[in-house]
Amino acid sequence: MRRHTITIDHDTFVLKDDARAREIERAALTAMRQGGGMINVFHDDTSNVSVLVSPGVPIFFASDDVPDESQNFAGGSEWGAFDISFLDA
Repeated sequence: MRRHTITIDHDTFVLKDDARAREIERAALTAMRQGGGMINVFHDDTSNVSVLVSPGVPIFFASDDVPDESQNFAGGSEWGAFDISFLDA
């Protein structure tokens, strides 16, 4: 699974999917070329942030591979099983 993030100035947003990441990247590039403009960053189905993008604002797009969440429930986490017996003391 891929996780896409966009960092605008110092604020980072996790994006929902590949298509949304490409859409926001195109909108940001268009706004930059036009000397500035508003773009909408949708980071899930219910959250939307409007951001004023201008040529002086740094924007970083990143994509990372992350383990499938369903794998983490069968047999501990991606780091292995944890010994939490000390919590019973």
